[in-house]
Amino acid sequence: MYPSTFKTYKKALVFGAGGGNDIVSAVLASMYLQKNGIETDVGGILSPGAYHTYNGVPEKPINRLNGEVKRYVSSKKPFEITFIDPLLPPLVEDLDIPINNYYNFSLGFGTLGLVTGLQELIEKEKYDLIVAVDVGGDILARGKIDSTILSPVMDFSCLYSLSQLETDSYIIEFGLGTDGELRPSGMKEILNELRENRLIVHSGDISNSDEEVQRFRKLYNEISKTRKGNTGRMTLQTLDELKSDQDIISQYRYKEQIGSKKWFVPFEVVLPHETFGKTYLINGKRFAESRTKTAFSYKNSLEQFVKLKKIPEWKTELDLFYLWSGNNWTSVPHSGFCLHLLVPSTRIPGEMRTEILEQGVLHMRDAKCDSSLLLTSDMSKICDNGLTIKNAGDFTLISNQSGLNSLLDQTASQIKSYQD
Repeated sequence: MYPSTFKTYKKALVFGAGGGNDIVSAVLASMYLQKNGIETDVGGILSPGAYHTYNGVPEKPINRLNGEVKRYVSSKKPFEITFIDPLLPPLVEDLDIPINNYYNFSLGFGTLGLVTGLQELIEKEKYDLIVAVDVGGDILARGKIDSTILSPVMDFSCLYSLSQLETDSYIIEFGLGTDGELRPSGMKEILNELRENRLIVHSGDISNSDEEVQRFRKLYNEISKTRKGNTGRMTLQTLDELKSDQDIISQYRYKEQIGSKKWFVPFEVVLPHETFGKTYLINGKRFAESRTKTAFSYKNSLEQFVKLKKIPEWKTELDLFYLWSGNNWTSVPHSGFCLHLLVPSTRIPGEMRTEILEQGVLHMRDAKCDSSLLLTSDMSKICDNGLTIKNAGDFTLISNQSGLNSLLDQTASQIKSYQD
């Protein structure tokens, strides 16, 4: 894959740009780079909607993936959830894929923490190449015009970091559209934009005949026993149908959850046959610099969430999850007060969305969090009897707990400042 571009590099850090199975896809890209004689280490970005421990130690900006690694939902009553990243090293070793080091990168310390951590790691390990791997295309989104985005937090944070690093960086994009987040018209427009601005360094193809794909399929089959992931499955399906002149159209759904209550939101995935098996190598730094509306800096996850929710149609990885206010919203659970981000996408069908909001308020009244953050426009949809209400511009804070007035006032002012 792209031997003419990569022939001068010796050691690469290859990481999944988003969450889910992107770290698994980084292994696939690593195999192609290794074919060009490049030593590779692999990384993945941690979901900011959870907190993680490494051998009992809370996550830091850069975490070595070894030993006992755990993931928790960080409500007032945390509980452990499944996490594929710790499963990856032994599975990769079983397939004789030579990757020495695995890392997890935390967004919980803001973009400064992420970029500083990456710079220190690059210097320590002497990487001369950074490769971000994205499957689906959400990292390419332009802003409000691409209103069907479902998971921008990690991709856009990754993109910002590429704009700040001095080391040569590229984005490898494949499986375009397989996550269902970009519409076919948007994919076409974005590819035209990238070509016109000479941001695509090379384009190529992968197929089932590639040894790397065959190993990836074995790896995916093992990973899917824990987390199937629609993107990987759809990407492999496109490789099975490379010669087809028919688009793949399928129905998918994503899950929203508060406590034990779950909702499933349907959406259609349309994969243009012209993109089957196609890969795109994009200049990382130049592309990131062209996406200032999405690749922006932030001090903490609350700031990023508020800024992303300027486009309320977007679903983010933080929707219906929790943040803790300690150390300016960069603390592990039980430091400060617990805020539930009760801001589901406005694309969710009306009755279902109202039910989610009502359940979120009950969740707060049941002391699962100290306060909830809603869109101000959603206040008419809930019962606010007996609640403390603090306006924060386009957002509103609610709480049923006494003694939080000062903290809520401070947080409301902070949220307003993020909207300036």
